[in-house]
Amino acid sequence: MIKKSDSFLGEEKENSKRFDSEKGIYIHIPFCSSKCFYCDFFSQVKSASVRREYVSALCSQIKNYGKNYLKKPSVRTAYIGGGTPSILTGAEFEAVFSSLRSVFDFSETAEFTVETNPESTTEELLFVLKRNGVNRISLGIQSLSDAELQSCGRRHSGEEALAAVKRIKDAGFDNISADVIIGLPGQTETSFLKTLDGIATAGVDHVSAYILKIEENTVFSHKGVLEPDEERTETLYLLASEFLSKKGFEHYEISNFARDNKRGIHNFSYWQGKNYIAFGAGAYGYEDSVRYHYSPNLEDFLASKGNVERIVDEVLSFDDKKKEELLLLLRTSDGVSASFFDEKTLFFARKLEEKGLGVFKNGRFSLLPRGFLVSNPIISEFLSLYDERGV
Repeated sequence: MIKKSDSFLGEEKENSKRFDSEKGIYIHIPFCSSKCFYCDFFSQVKSASVRREYVSALCSQIKNYGKNYLKKPSVRTAYIGGGTPSILTGAEFEAVFSSLRSVFDFSETAEFTVETNPESTTEELLFVLKRNGVNRISLGIQSLSDAELQSCGRRHSGEEALAAVKRIKDAGFDNISADVIIGLPGQTETSFLKTLDGIATAGVDHVSAYILKIEENTVFSHKGVLEPDEERTETLYLLASEFLSKKGFEHYEISNFARDNKRGIHNFSYWQGKNYIAFGAGAYGYEDSVRYHYSPNLEDFLASKGNVERIVDEVLSFDDKKKEELLLLLRTSDGVSASFFDEKTLFFARKLEEKGLGVFKNGRFSLLPRGFLVSNPIISEFLSLYDERGV
């Protein structure tokens, strides 16, 4: 076992202790105009009246949470995801923001993100978001190839995606993230490079590049679409890492790239094991060592006006948290402090370095892009060696 004084992270980031006493917030909007063929997230196609009812229940849930505090907790980061949050109207967003402000102190919020899709990222919506303190937009682009977009059920074109980026910039947002998918049907190295080049040139400073996974009960699964093979996945993944690096992006997490210090603060707090409060049907949260979620039963959420019980997934012990800290930090380019290693783990890390999968640098060990590709078995081995350690 590791002593309590030990830390994988080593030196704390400048604001880490401060954030421990502040709150991160995740809000789930489980609605879409249609279901993308690859998607297994909790989202449904519902009428405008159901969406209005959901927003009302969500606001009640947020306000009820506020009864736990005599003083408004400070919010470090907030993230509204889905689904497709931009399917909501400006008035519905205003109601959510009003509820949040009634409970939380947003005066020093470092990052407030809202996910949008190109076809629903309107000037009117952006005005409402900007006016209410949102300072980061996560845009679901996925590809700039119209053929690839059609193959996975997206509702926008490549041209419309780039037009949405322009609208976001014109509305005054200077922190824009774009989602892209690696391994879509029909995707080639050439088409993938065009997508990456197009979004980088358009002024996007953060890219989340996710390898296509075929999940059960998705349209792709029912159609028998296959995941890209390992060779193709490796080629496209390393192509993304190399190309974006040349464009000034830091490959700071397995699937994430950022330039101009535009790392995603909210998501990075997940990887640092920070607390975040969840709101909404199907939302997941983590507070005071308790990992929990709310049922994705939309009917129950509406009927109870958001007054639903948390479902506890696990309560982490100190040892659990140290293991998770290792697991999460090895997903990032920051890696873990070299002081973590004993004889066995150091031997394993040196072997990874010899194979070009990891590197020791500035007193830390981190995985390289090729190591990120095979991070699951690597992290499993580290955890196994961790379990063998003595006090």
